[in-house]
Amino acid sequence: MDLAKLKEEQEQLAKLVVINNKITKVKTVAGCDVIGIGNDLICSIAVLDYETLKLVDSATAREPAKIRYMPGFMGFSHGPIIVNTFMKLKEKPDVMIVKGHGIAHPRRLGLASQIGLQLNLSTIGVGSELLCGKVQDGKIMFEGEVRGAEYHTREFSNPVYVSPGHMISLNKSVEIVSHLLRPPHKMPEPIFVAHKLAIKLKKQP
Repeated sequence: MDLAKLKEEQEQLAKLVVINNKITKVKTVAGCDVIGIGNDLICSIAVLDYETLKLVDSATAREPAKIRYMPGFMGFSHGPIIVNTFMKLKEKPDVMIVKGHGIAHPRRLGLASQIGLQLNLSTIGVGSELLCGKVQDGKIMFEGEVRGAEYHTREFSNPVYVSPGHMISLNKSVEIVSHLLRPPHKMPEPIFVAHKLAIKLKKQP
């Protein structure tokens, strides 16, 4: 794996990422989760109605990992299976929340941003750990830019880190994530549902 070439590709793709607030109406939102099992990856995408949070559509896939996971390069290891799983959906979402980061990434191209570019879709990253920068007044600051927000989804638990992936603003990202939280779950409901589907597939022989 040539990390120098992958970094260069990330830097070029990052220039194409659009951060805006053009989303006005969200009817459906998807959650995406990828888990590993041996040398395979399992991906699940759950599409929920934005208001009722009822499951509208879902898709799962299990494939051999083409590139081993390395921090900061998740888009290359997890991206292919996410795209393949997304293509199975009959009901394409208005927004997809990815368990990972958006522009809160050293080269401004986390998994959510890379997937957003590939699918031409509004995406949001929700990560469980800070990948870059420092948190100041609830905002993730890196290289003089606000890259995301620290968000406490439930009392007495570690925060999550929300960042815009592609074709969405930080404020809208936080608004959507906040709307989709249901106690006692730490992650937004679409990701929680997607994770359950992934675990179900993992248990199958």
